[in-house]
Amino acid sequence: MKRLQIVLVLGFLLLAVTAQAQKVIDASPVEVHDYINTTTEKFLILDVRTIQEYSEGHIAGAEFFPVSASSFKRSVFSLPKNVTYVVYCRSGNRSQHAKKIMKDAGLSLIHLDGGIRAWKRAGFSI
Repeated sequence: MKRLQIVLVLGFLLLAVTAQAQKVIDASPVEVHDYINTTTEKFLILDVRTIQEYSEGHIAGAEFFPVSASSFKRSVFSLPKNVTYVVYCRSGNRSQHAKKIMKDAGLSLIHLDGGIRAWKRAGFSI
């Protein structure tokens, strides 16, 4: 009986260790670019700017997901948790707000420090 308890406890510990942990990372444009181009994880790029800003140019593959929308928080809480989200805005302020809400929702995310301005300054295309 004691042996069974030990095996069960070890099993639960193993499950806890292997479960995907939430990650929230602030990353440079180079780090984000490298992640996008090399990761094997499931990820989604979210542009949290206005539709006008998004229409003027965005990171390839980015989806429009405006933090200013009244439904933003509700939408965030319905996003799947088995995906890592790359989040950015113009300079990093709005995406910081989005990052907090997404973190509270238990999502894993990578925040692009400096936003799309820093992305372009680093020489990456939109």
